[in-house]
Amino acid sequence: MYKAIIGFAVLFLSVGCTTPPVKTVKDPKCRTEIYSLQAKENAGTKITEDAGLRSEEVALTIEKHMPQVRRCYETSKLGQSYNEKRAIQFGFLVRKDGSVGRTCVEETQTDDIELQACLTQILRTAHFPFPRGGSAVAISFPFTFETHSR
Repeated sequence: MYKAIIGFAVLFLSVGCTTPPVKTVKDPKCRTEIYSLQAKENAGTKITEDAGLRSEEVALTIEKHMPQVRRCYETSKLGQSYNEKRAIQFGFLVRKDGSVGRTCVEETQTDDIELQACLTQILRTAHFPFPRGGSAVAISFPFTFETHSR
């Protein structure tokens, strides 16, 4: 399983407020579903040791969509709040042709459904390099957002 961390920050002048503890909501069904779909897509495919995608390939593909991610964030409830640091971790399947199949939220620290939906749409339209070995790849990818008081 691949896991990369990418985040971006919107920085303002900090005035030193404290924030309450962050609650993380996990959906174990998401990861199970992604791995199940991966197994179905790879049925009959011989998986080699070098199969899949490199972390750099995933990060570069996501980076191409960072202007869209930034727009999602800036127009979200979370983007309008202050002194907040939150993460949303997505699980998704990169198919053999590089397209994205099923996408779901594995873990989230925000109840901002609009932000989650916007990021889901970006991931669904992303196109990754063809995975080596001709196999579908399950990806776990967190987005981290941070704001500071103005």
